[in-house]
Amino acid sequence: MVERDRETLGVLLNEIDLLETIIKGLDKDAFMANEEKKRAVGMVLINIGELIKLLSPQFKESVKNIPYQKIIAMRNVSAHVYFALNFGTVWNTITKSIPELKSAVSEVL
Repeated sequence: MVERDRETLGVLLNEIDLLETIIKGLDKDAFMANEEKKRAVGMVLINIGELIKLLSPQFKESVKNIPYQKIIAMRNVSAHVYFALNFGTVWNTITKSIPELKSAVSEVL
């Protein structure tokens, strides 16, 4: 793995840690009712998508268990059509898919 990918993954893990801090102690209903938390999560999802885009093609080819395109698609919706975000889907993403991403990245590092 090239150093740039290693650094990008480190920043990615920091973003995931931030996301976990933002939603700590919240259930789905509390999240859905909190516009500030939803907007903060949207921003972190944008950052995660940007970081995924920075990974080298060689890394993406060698590590197949990360859904790169889905992450980038979520970033694009968060950045460009925020009003169309389905926050039920966002909640599922941040409580199910993000922990899986964290595990996959931790294994690589």
